[in-house]
Amino acid sequence: MLAAVPAPSRSWFHGKIGRNQASNMLKLANTEGCFLVRESESKQGEYSLSVSHGTALRHYHIRTEDGLVYVNDRHKFADITKLIDYHKLNSGGLVTRLRKTISDINAPVTAGLGHGKWEINPAEIQLGRELGSGQFGVVREGLYRGDTRVAVKMMKDGAMSEDDFISEAQVMK
Repeated sequence: MLAAVPAPSRSWFHGKIGRNQASNMLKLANTEGCFLVRESESKQGEYSLSVSHGTALRHYHIRTEDGLVYVNDRHKFADITKLIDYHKLNSGGLVTRLRKTISDINAPVTAGLGHGKWEINPAEIQLGRELGSGQFGVVREGLYRGDTRVAVKMMKDGAMSEDDFISEAQVMK
């Protein structure tokens, strides 16, 4: 039996669902790196990690040995939460790194950025001249609420994933 049982409150944990149900959920999400952890329907105390990659889905058995959990035996962890946290940053033997849970797919675009001072109405900014550009976007001069000079970084369509954009915004925040 797996010692480190996932907390039911984790958005990535979906309890005792079958492989087919997990596959259907991930197919509907249609998002690279979308994932969930599920309890085995047939084997008590065993868990699987289901991940979408392109048009394919992969199901990994979460193994346990000497009180540690792993998918790839080069990367072992004290519990499933630590395994998930690691694979969000590194593929570490998976087909892709873990990017979003099924629950994250329905979250607003600003998820993780917070609201209030970090989210402003674009109508309050007047865009001015271009200051520079790069592979992923353009930086333009702007005027916020008519009197505050700002730099506005705008992502080029299709230049980066939403996940990468949110990560960059977190750094700039």
